[in-house]
Amino acid sequence: MKRAIKFVPPLLALLLLQACSTPTKLITRWHESDYAGPPLQKLLVIGVFQDDLMRRMFEDQFVKELEARGDQGVASYVYIQNLKDVDDEQKLEAVVKKAGADGVLITSLKSLDKEQTRVPPRTEWVPAGYAGYGYYGYYQAMVPVTTPGYVRTDTIARLETRVFSVQDRKLVWAGSLESFNPKAPEKVVRQIAGLVLGDMKKAGLLK
Repeated sequence: MKRAIKFVPPLLALLLLQACSTPTKLITRWHESDYAGPPLQKLLVIGVFQDDLMRRMFEDQFVKELEARGDQGVASYVYIQNLKDVDDEQKLEAVVKKAGADGVLITSLKSLDKEQTRVPPRTEWVPAGYAGYGYYGYYQAMVPVTTPGYVRTDTIARLETRVFSVQDRKLVWAGSLESFNPKAPEKVVRQIAGLVLGDMKKAGLLK
């Protein structure tokens, strides 16, 4: 787990807070522009996480999102108890054939980082508890209120998703994602699925 400390100038503090209100974002994405095959019909979903319960939750939730969009998916844990058992291409091909999938989607957690942001003090002018008169009275009725600076700690999960075409035996889509302060795993997976599947559909990889 990494830790980084950075300073945010006053004018950027509000923008940063607004950015953090979007928990999960697709940072980079790529797709095979020369892909000539039909849209993928059924994806074998593989979640690569150290925690087996997290893996199962991810795969189940992602399959639900696929089905909600009218596509098909199958969780890899149905066929693979331990991902370490599938240590070569032939074993994976056997699982893909058993699942009847024409695409393989693999999502892995690349890092879980802690970042500290120094938010500086801020002074605002607010109306006082009495009313002034006229132009000058307006300014006399304003008083400064200072909010002290503080250090905010954010947790950032960085993930990578890759999609392979079984027919062409090659990578057809890839993307990196970041999730800020992930607290509800199911919600994060729904956000990841929405971003990934939405972009795949735009690229013509899903119907």
